[in-house]
Amino acid sequence: LIEFNKDKFSSLGVDFRVLDLTRDKLPSADVIFIRQVFQHLSNKQIQNTIPQLCSKYRYVVFTDHLPDTSDFQHNLDIAPGQHSRLQFKSGVVLTSSPFNIKPTKKKKICEVPEHQGLIVTTLYQFD
Repeated sequence: LIEFNKDKFSSLGVDFRVLDLTRDKLPSADVIFIRQVFQHLSNKQIQNTIPQLCSKYRYVVFTDHLPDTSDFQHNLDIAPGQHSRLQFKSGVVLTSSPFNIKPTKKKKICEVPEHQGLIVTTLYQFD
């Protein structure tokens, strides 16, 4: 897929790579999209990404699966893998401890009911 996209979109000046956002140096850009990844990672793995997210990108578009209740436990630490925090009635909230990001603007873009929870997309802006 990477090679296909490199060939197909080479005239647009875009780049396709396979990177581990918890360990690799991420390329600079205006925006990064993170879709339903963090729910499967440990807090330490997420914490490893925070400095890059807040310094390299003006916009972070973050989508994750959250419990369908406002009083769920934010950021319960889990072992990384195929299971998500949803089964523990938890979800990733980047503005809560231990991540505590401080965007200049935050806006919920979309919220869709799914499998006893909500798929929530939030836009974070860093100036």
